[in-house]
Amino acid sequence: MEQFTLEVMQAINDWQRGGDHNQKVRRGERLKEVSLLLEKKYRVCNQLCYRQEAHDEPRLWSLLADNCLPETIAAWTIDEQLAKNFKGGVAPEHLLALIFSHNPKDIEVIINLNTVYASEEFLCAIEKYRPQIIGYYSGIDKYKDTQKEVVLELNNLDTSDILYLGGYSGTLEDLAILNDSKTPDETLKFQQRIKKLEVKPKMPWWLSSNGTQNVLERVKPKILDLKGRE
Repeated sequence: MEQFTLEVMQAINDWQRGGDHNQKVRRGERLKEVSLLLEKKYRVCNQLCYRQEAHDEPRLWSLLADNCLPETIAAWTIDEQLAKNFKGGVAPEHLLALIFSHNPKDIEVIINLNTVYASEEFLCAIEKYRPQIIGYYSGIDKYKDTQKEVVLELNNLDTSDILYLGGYSGTLEDLAILNDSKTPDETLKFQQRIKKLEVKPKMPWWLSSNGTQNVLERVKPKILDLKGRE
């Protein structure tokens, strides 16, 4: 029995085209529906997945205070570097950038597009249905498997899923959550580290995993106060 029917191909194509929030919700639900027609091997992922997000301060403080960030059906990638470089890398300064990592359970996987694109059956279906797929050149043809994508449905994310925090060198150095409780010696070491890394003012960068965890630990005592200010 044919798995990659025209309706399946159209749903995959529509998802890859993206869209505004409402479109993504609709297309995600449609993808979830038709993916159930596929073999189980296309709906599992045994690799760590990554997702970059950018939030304003109130949303981030809520995540840290409540340990819960509601999620919908969303695109993740198995390529950490792709996650770091997504949409040009670190988000603009008025937003706070994060990279989440998650090891998905089978029930959370809508479709693993890496496995799909590696399928000869899928590639044959592209050739068969290409003239009939609406928006083909802005979906499957444009992105193919370049995003190393896995589509996941998670109820929420929590602070344990945060792998990296991102920002800009000037703002990172001045952030109260980094400088509070620092001794002059610690501050000097931090400045020396920035100089050694040749970090220039307003240069976008991702904190290391350890650095991210240190920031999260330091902000814990202040988080309720920070949330209350918004």
